[in-house]
Amino acid sequence: MTDHVEEFRAWAERVDQEGRTSQFTRQGGLHLARFLKDIGWPTDAGRKRFNRNEGLKSVRAEWEVKYCDVDTRPSEGAARLRALIAECAAKGETLPLKNGALYHAEIIRQARLGDDQITNNEEIRNICYKHAEQHNLAFSRMGAVAPEEGVLVEQHVSNGMVPVALLREAKKQLGYADKKLALLRSENASLRAQLLRADEVAELIAIGGRITPGRIK
Repeated sequence: MTDHVEEFRAWAERVDQEGRTSQFTRQGGLHLARFLKDIGWPTDAGRKRFNRNEGLKSVRAEWEVKYCDVDTRPSEGAARLRALIAECAAKGETLPLKNGALYHAEIIRQARLGDDQITNNEEIRNICYKHAEQHNLAFSRMGAVAPEEGVLVEQHVSNGMVPVALLREAKKQLGYADKKLALLRSENASLRAQLLRADEVAELIAIGGRITPGRIK
């Protein structure tokens, strides 16, 4: 009986030596159709082998971890981050903190994330934002740009260019501020109108006049 696990390993070693591994990755995993064609396994039979052979599933997972870009596997990173949050919650703790804010570098290390996944991966970033809001924490420290938590903004902008991550965060916060300002202006206008109506009513009452229907709305 053919040992498909060893056959896979031999294939992996061969394409690695030939420098062709990138040809067999897609969306953070093994490009199965290309793999089956390259190794010479029949399509249907090959797919069934991966579904039924636990050893084959294991070596495939090892290959994907080794050769597939972590940034293209956001669901795995998100799952590890959620597991870390659950682990911290079980101990009555939050995600790692530094100066009252999420400590990105330590979170990345413990959840085994890519260096820029917290700032550039929407799913993972939203998990962190939600966690910070639930515990009244800051998403990141002022004067620092995630994920390099220890690097000050001034060191980044010495050449006159603003880091992309900082710019995105600033634009987002500015958008929130603009919406809040518009809401406050609307409420202010409404209150002013109410005060004017109240003053007019008081004046009419004082002079013993009558309020003409439809005049005061």
